[in-house]
Amino acid sequence: MLIVPGEAFSTNLMWKTGSKDLLCWYINLQEPIQRTSIGFDTMDHMLDVVVSPDMSEWKWKDEDEFVEAERIGFYSHEKACEIWAEAKKAVHILTSERQALYKEWKKWQANPAWEIPKLSPLWEMKDLTVSMSSGFRG
Repeated sequence: MLIVPGEAFSTNLMWKTGSKDLLCWYINLQEPIQRTSIGFDTMDHMLDVVVSPDMSEWKWKDEDEFVEAERIGFYSHEKACEIWAEAKKAVHILTSERQALYKEWKKWQANPAWEIPKLSPLWEMKDLTVSMSSGFRG
């Protein structure tokens, strides 16, 4: 998963189970990531995009749920339009602007000695969000 601060989506690589065969590129629409005192926070927007391994084709995922969420008022019409626009922008970024970067990134391998990170015991607390107005500090 790659998340760029300020962008309202993440880009994910998905492989076929038990193999190194790329199944798809997966664009998850979400609120821009925010730093908190225990890590990072975002909120999913239901709508996703599935892109073929060679980036030549893409399709919406869960658009029926997203349309229904707008219909019942979970999203305003304006917010829904912003999310649709961000989805199209994300597809363009993946398949055009950053295509070379992403193609190199899919070769990346995690260090096998790394341990799986553990959640902070404070992860459910709601008052931990810290403003990113001073900029992202990695």
